[in-house]
Amino acid sequence: MDMTIRSLVLEGRAPRIGVHCKLTPSESFPMSAFFPLQRRTVGALFAAIAIGCGVALSAHASNTAVTAASVEFARDWVVTPQAAFDLIKQGALVIDARGSDLKRKNGEIKGAVALVWQDLAEPNLPTKGRPLPVEQASKKLQALGVSKDRAIVVVADAVNGWGEDGRITWLLRNWGHSRVVLADGGLAALEKLG
Repeated sequence: MDMTIRSLVLEGRAPRIGVHCKLTPSESFPMSAFFPLQRRTVGALFAAIAIGCGVALSAHASNTAVTAASVEFARDWVVTPQAAFDLIKQGALVIDARGSDLKRKNGEIKGAVALVWQDLAEPNLPTKGRPLPVEQASKKLQALGVSKDRAIVVVADAVNGWGEDGRITWLLRNWGHSRVVLADGGLAALEKLG
C-alpha cells in the first residue's frame, strides 16, 4: 500500500484528510487480523482504511448535506440522518448492513435489502475477506435490486456494529456506484425521525 498525503482541510472542529492510496478493492486485509479487536476498534480501522484509500471523511456527517436536495454524492459519503431519511422517502434503496445477530435482536428494517459485507467477499482461504471480482459482485447486487441509477442509503448499528456500512459503501463506490451514502448515527438515528 503506497500512501501520500494529498490534502488536509480543517472544517470547524472535524479535520478532513484526503490521502492518495494505491490500495484497490482486490488488495484487502485478512479479517482474521481483526478478530481479537472490539467492534468499535474494527469500525475505526475500516474508517482508517477508507481514509487511506483516497476517501475524505470527517468525524461527522457533512454539515452541508442536511437534506436530500443538498447531498452532493461526489462529496458526501456520510450524510445526516435527515438527509438519509429524505433520500429514502424519495425512493433510495436501503441496504441493511447489520449482521444477523443484530437483526435478530433489533428486528428487520421494513423495505430494506439485507446485505452484509461477507456477501461481497471471497469466502475461502487464502483470499478470505478480499472483495469479490466486480463481475461476480455485480450479479449478486443486481439480484438484490442494486443499480447505478438509484440512490442507496446504507444503514447499520452505529454503536454495536463493526463498521459494516462503511465497508459496503466503500465497495459500492469503488465498483462505480456513485450515489451511495451511509447514514450518520445508523439505524437508531433514522428511527428517531420516523
